[in-house]
Amino acid sequence: MALGWFVDKVREIVKPVELATGEGDVIEVEVTRPDNATAYSVNDIVNGKESSFLEIPNVARKPGGSFILHAIELGTDEGGGAQVWQPVIWLFRNPRPTPLVDNVAYALTYAQRRAMGKLDWLVLPALALPASTLADESQIADLARVYKCAPDKTSAFFEVQTLTVFTPSALSQWLYSFHVTRL
Repeated sequence: MALGWFVDKVREIVKPVELATGEGDVIEVEVTRPDNATAYSVNDIVNGKESSFLEIPNVARKPGGSFILHAIELGTDEGGGAQVWQPVIWLFRNPRPTPLVDNVAYALTYAQRRAMGKLDWLVLPALALPASTLADESQIADLARVYKCAPDKTSAFFEVQTLTVFTPSALSQWLYSFHVTRL
């Protein structure tokens, strides 16, 4: 919390108060890749699971509630090849009725976008996956974007698309951190 000043108009006394810095809560979603090293092509879905959507649980205080997204971080234990991966995060109110499997061309029709309640899409800076076993991360900060969950949900959902070709390591892990304020 940052320190700010508040003027009490009744007594005209200046008091220090804490101001929200926009960090809020951090909701983490960890994904472990399948036990393969199949290369991704440009525009493939990268969900790390065989057939599932990715959920940001309890992002709102109540069903149909809102949240402020302040930042997204993506960390990985990926190493072993000098590659670049640039992810796109697609945010939705509802999960896809039929989930896409990992490592197929990303497709989203107008009807699907409407049914899933597309909230936004955010392009993260490229991760330079190092040739060593060092980890890397990418982030978008200072977003301050307000979103609303579906009327019957406190969660939001996301899919990840790649803008680059890359070959992951088998069983590598990716940690998505969503910095939010629940409204």
